[in-house]
Amino acid sequence: MKESIEKKLKHLCNWCTSILEYLETKYDDPPLFEEQKSIFVYEQAKNTLQNKNGTPSEWLRGYQEAQNDLHTMAKLCLTKEQYEELNAILKEQYNVNIHDISNAKKAKRILKRGTIKNDTEFRLVNDLVDELCQSDGDPTLIEQYNQLLFTYEKSKM
Repeated sequence: MKESIEKKLKHLCNWCTSILEYLETKYDDPPLFEEQKSIFVYEQAKNTLQNKNGTPSEWLRGYQEAQNDLHTMAKLCLTKEQYEELNAILKEQYNVNIHDISNAKKAKRILKRGTIKNDTEFRLVNDLVDELCQSDGDPTLIEQYNQLLFTYEKSKM
């Protein structure tokens, strides 16, 4: 496995474990978080990448999607104050702001580009549209994202 993929995987596993450990302190459901944390044990994840069908890059994308899901879960399940506390912890540990890698920022870059490139981006934009619809988001923005989704789905036919 390439060193760059291994480095990304290790960072991703540590980052996700930090989020899950924080969530575990806020909710009383240890089995749920223990099961999720087991996915991000670095040596186990590394073995998964090396011993499964598909390329390590494809599996890494799967772990990145799991990371996106954790970000969404944290944003939806935590209060604004808790989410900012989590962000402060992550910034201290990894020197990365969770807002800089949030789905909304990624979706805005996709919208600015004007096209969805792959299924991961499609899922990200689709999840954001769901979130915007549930929170009474800007109808114009929702329509712009829906147009991107429609165009991408049409190109897959």
